[in-house]
Amino acid sequence: MTLPDAAEEDGWPTRGAIDAEIAFVRKALAENLGLGPNWKSPMTFKWGEIWSAFDAKGGFASNGLRYRPA
Repeated sequence: MTLPDAAEEDGWPTRGAIDAEIAFVRKALAENLGLGPNWKSPMTFKWGEIWSAFDAKGGFASNGLRYRPA
């Protein structure tokens, strides 16, 4: 995903843009799943897990949701 007006450097998002993306995704997940604003990533549930964090090795935002088999 890319936020509108995200800053880029040589065609790649800046660290500030990546941090803004992570904050946006974390807020959306918190609002939709009824979590507090300071939830820790990753978070595990009976049905699976969610995460939203900076991947230092790759230098990008890593956001996701994974379901567990029933």
